[in-house]
Amino acid sequence: MKIILLTLILLTQLSCDQNSSSALGAKQAVQTPIKSYKQKDGSSFRGILRGKEFFNYIQLENGYTVLYNPKSQQYEYAQVKEGRLHPSGIPVQKGKQPKGIVKIPQQTLQQLETDAFKKHF
Repeated sequence: MKIILLTLILLTQLSCDQNSSSALGAKQAVQTPIKSYKQKDGSSFRGILRGKEFFNYIQLENGYTVLYNPKSQQYEYAQVKEGRLHPSGIPVQKGKQPKGIVKIPQQTLQQLETDAFKKHF
C-alpha cells in the first residue's frame, strides 16, 4: 500500500512540474512562449499568444497587440473599439512599425479580458 501511495505522489509531482527546470533532479527543457506566425503572403513575425478561452491575442516582441482577421486571412494590428479588440486592417510586417496604431496598455488588455469573461457568465 505504501509503495502505491509513494508512486502516486511521485507521478503527481512529475506531472505538476512541467514548466520547472528540474523535477526531482531530472532536467527538463523550459519551452519559450515566443512562436513564429506566418502571413498569407509567406512572411512571418514572432509573438506570444496571450489571454484565455474568451479573450486571446498575440503580443509582439515590440509591445504591439495583434489579432487574426478571418476576412483578410491575415494577422493585423489590434485596436480597441467599443470596449473590444478589433483587427485594424493593417497587416503585421516584420521590422515595420504601424502608422496610426498605438500600443495597447497592459492594464487595458487586462480590463478587456475581465469584461469578456463576465459577458460569458
